[in-house]
Amino acid sequence: MGLLVILCVLIILVNHPIWCREYEECRGITEPDTVVASKKSCAKYIFCDGENSYEGECLAGNYFNELEGNCDDPENVKCDIEPNDDVKSIYDEDFNLKEHESETTAENGDDNENITEIDELDSEEIKENINSEMQQQNIPKCPQLNGFHNIKHIANHESCVAFYTCYNGIAIPMLCPGKMYFNEESSKCEPQMPESCKSRFSVRLNCHPYRCEYYFYCLNGFLMIMRCPYDFTWHYERGTCVHKSKSKCYFEKSVIYNRDN
Repeated sequence: MGLLVILCVLIILVNHPIWCREYEECRGITEPDTVVASKKSCAKYIFCDGENSYEGECLAGNYFNELEGNCDDPENVKCDIEPNDDVKSIYDEDFNLKEHESETTAENGDDNENITEIDELDSEEIKENINSEMQQQNIPKCPQLNGFHNIKHIANHESCVAFYTCYNGIAIPMLCPGKMYFNEESSKCEPQMPESCKSRFSVRLNCHPYRCEYYFYCLNGFLMIMRCPYDFTWHYERGTCVHKSKSKCYFEKSVIYNRDN
């Protein structure tokens, strides 16, 4: 397709960040926000961004296509990595518990406890502000369930291919892989369009929830991460890039600005 196409699952979270760690795949990479294929699994990829690097994974049996920068059908991806039962999915509860334990054992007990308290307070404030902003945009409110094992997927009634992933009480906009539709009953992306799906259009533009200079553009069921020109940021109300002096960033408005009130 010639463009850096990345499914919503790469975002945010769906790709949910795993605790800060170093990845072999990111060694020697100096360009921030670089996505590379994992050396352990055809379905996994690594988002390389220094200390903010994290591991993501394609859903619905797809493989990561490093050339296109997106999750793709296995037959379109050249990957010689053999399946290995020792390589767990990032959505596997045991995997996340093991990763978390390996990170926290290296930390000082008292310091880690203080950090946890601060993070929990910040998390609650961020969730409250983001959910308030989302309600104004008719985005459904997620149940207050925490942890990877409590991830829920709910429908986006404005699009047949879009849905929301509820993670720690925050609704994260997502898209199904190409040529697949979200089934509200099964909470999965499936090849056949559900009869209950009445919308015949896709979400076209959407703001990035954390990076003001980026925005999302939906095309044929894929979500492309786009970047505004230098010194420009995405104006989430106008739906276009504007000079940073006139910026109206979704993340700043929902979190930073409200903190000062």
